Amino acid sequence: MQTFFHADRNSTLTPGQALVEDERGLSAFGSVYWPLIQSEPPLNADAALLREYCAEKALGITGFYWSRHCSIFAAETIEEAIEFAHAVTPIPDNPIRIFEIFADRASRHDMTWLDYEVGLDARIAYACNYWRMDESNHRPLEGPRKPPQWEILIPLPARVGAHVATALF
Repeated sequence: MQTFFHADRNSTLTPGQALVEDERGLSAFGSVYWPLIQSEPPLNADAALLREYCAEKALGITGFYWSRHCSIFAAETIEEAIEFAHAVTPIPDNPIRIFEIFADRASRHDMTWLDYEVGLDARIAYACNYWRMDESNHRPLEGPRKPPQWEILIPLPARVGAHVATALF
């Protein structure tokens, strides 16, 4: 069993909680995005929807083992989870609690690949790099060089551990 740390932005976790997929095989995150990415994204898709659309297209290309949509995201350390809580927009009004997450399986991905603002084909190609667990700290074909931002992708089931820290704003 491995231990990671999750920034609970939606205030939905409690110690000891079992995190499982819903009847469709989706995580709470996946249940939001999955219905929206089943067809070509609309021209006015926001950055988050476009990221998930391209990541899922790239998943099909690379054949990685599990989807972002059946997973929970975490960090390797408490400090990294707090940094993540401060980096994600919109910045919430409330403090974000950091919880331990216990899992049997996990993978480490550089989420910087998913946020390059380039054309759709390049976004999908960069998302393939995400699934291959490549580091982004090299000049991409399009877009500026960016340092890696590692996230731990944990396919469900997983279990919530203790509340270990709080990110204050």
